[in-house]
Amino acid sequence: KECFLFQVETIEGFKDLYIPPGTQPGERLKFAQLGAPDIKNPTIRGDHNFVINVKIPKSIRFELRVLLYFVMG
Repeated sequence: KECFLFQVETIEGFKDLYIPPGTQPGERLKFAQLGAPDIKNPTIRGDHNFVINVKIPKSIRFELRVLLYFVMG
């Protein structure tokens, strides 16, 4: 199965974020221990969390609609 790949910016630079098939709007993905350091113990780092938000267009061009019809079966 395929996934979506996005470049996301973290405090350590850009990283690849893989969004697996079936991921739903509002789901959370994370990079474990790639977040901000703990204030009291800088050797411990939190997680960098991502919330999946999907914007669905209100209208699409006819050509795209036909393409989606064939892709979705």
